[in-house]
Amino acid sequence: MPALPDAHGVSESQTLIASQRRVREFVAAGDAYLACLDRVINDEDRAASLRNAAVEEYNRMVASMERAIAAGCATSRSASSRRAAGREAAVKIAA
Repeated sequence: MPALPDAHGVSESQTLIASQRRVREFVAAGDAYLACLDRVINDEDRAASLRNAAVEEYNRMVASMERAIAAGCATSRSASSRRAAGREAAVKIAA
């Protein structure tokens, strides 16, 4: 999760803008990571245990993205933030 900027010595608007930028960057990187995990989850040639590990990691990352959005963008949400907040948890694969 991105570190939010120190508000000491800067205006509230500068702090908010910096926070939103960091959250957007984190969500963009998270989207790329989730796309990689999607490929593992949907690769039926991989063992179910590996696919399930990817499901658990996918769900952990979605939760991290949602926490970052809540912490950094409480007053304003970007398009990528809304996408991340709308992600659904992946479902485990039967062995």
